[in-house]
Amino acid sequence: MSTYVKMKTGPKMTNRDMVVEALKRTGVPAEEIQVGDDLQLSGYQGASRAAHILVSKRFHNGYGDFGFVAEEGAYTMIVDDLDDKRSLSRRTGCAGQYSGYVSQWYTALEAQRVLRLDGFSTEVKKEADKVVVMAMR
Repeated sequence: MSTYVKMKTGPKMTNRDMVVEALKRTGVPAEEIQVGDDLQLSGYQGASRAAHILVSKRFHNGYGDFGFVAEEGAYTMIVDDLDDKRSLSRRTGCAGQYSGYVSQWYTALEAQRVLRLDGFSTEVKKEADKVVVMAMR
């Protein structure tokens, strides 16, 4: 049965703008991403959850919207368990669960930010099923 779940992602996602950028890098168009304080995810059989970042199910033709809620200084992904493994993975071309793919992009973008602060020139790109950060001085 389809249900909303909170997905534990790799590192704590603390930067809202970087979460939004990670979504864009996975293929979510900017116009599909809503950011606000009073957003409501709409899911399978009328399930609903509060969110601070929302992507409509129109994007992936799944069971429900997905997004992120800010809790204790970090963003937690809320997604229908079946969408995470199926429609979102198919739509974005990722292998495995979409939540892991977003986490990879967030981690890579955070690494890029830190490397640039240390004077490195960086590039983030997808290679096969991995997101890779390349750094040069």
